[in-house]
Amino acid sequence: MTKTTPTHAPPPPSAAGPRDPAALPHITFDGLPQREKKQARTRLGLLDALVSRLDARPLEDVSIKELADEVGVSQGTVFNHFANKGELLTYFIVLWGIEVGLLGHRVVASHSSVHAALGALLSSTAAQVSAHPGVMLEIIAHQARMPEKPALPEISRGERLLRFGVQPGVLTQPAGGLEIVLPQLLNRAVASGELPPHADVSQLTLALASVFFGVPLLLARRQPEAIGPCYDAQLALLWAGARARPG
Repeated sequence: MTKTTPTHAPPPPSAAGPRDPAALPHITFDGLPQREKKQARTRLGLLDALVSRLDARPLEDVSIKELADEVGVSQGTVFNHFANKGELLTYFIVLWGIEVGLLGHRVVASHSSVHAALGALLSSTAAQVSAHPGVMLEIIAHQARMPEKPALPEISRGERLLRFGVQPGVLTQPAGGLEIVLPQLLNRAVASGELPPHADVSQLTLALASVFFGVPLLLARRQPEAIGPCYDAQLALLWAGARARPG
């Protein structure tokens, strides 16, 4: 997931997706109250401090004290924001869901087909997982332990603007991630004729989500450079199967 690099001007249309005046915020991070900016910097700083350590060490070996020291806050301040390190991982998941949604809009706007858009989405994920394989493995393990309906943190406008910059939908994009983006893309493929009317969108969503998480689980530690090519191969197989006539 992208690090904290605020953007104060809207990205060009080719990167940001279609212009929607209602979705494009009229405020930048710098225009927010100081207290709101400080809170966003603290929360995202703690997350980045944790992420930077997870490639070399498992979660249980990372202390709250070292995260607090890196961000320049007390351990009490950390606990004011996150009750434990697991909540930091849940925070990562929610932010990643927003990022996936925003990326989904951008790739649809900049690619001529849904197949190409899905390929771009997988390629972006492969690059992030290859750069931080330990993070993805911790996230998968954490998700397996989460309750069916976990309590998810609200993401403030300061956190959204600081993490993702000014772009259409940044303040309104829900945190659903793949379970929102994949059905939208697949239904679009059926409507446009890329996939046949009989294509089972719910099963394809499940299959693609399994690819998103299963490939890193198998390759992140051993062959992170193979994640991208494997994603491409799996997408080609799924797409061919979805286009095949039943019977």
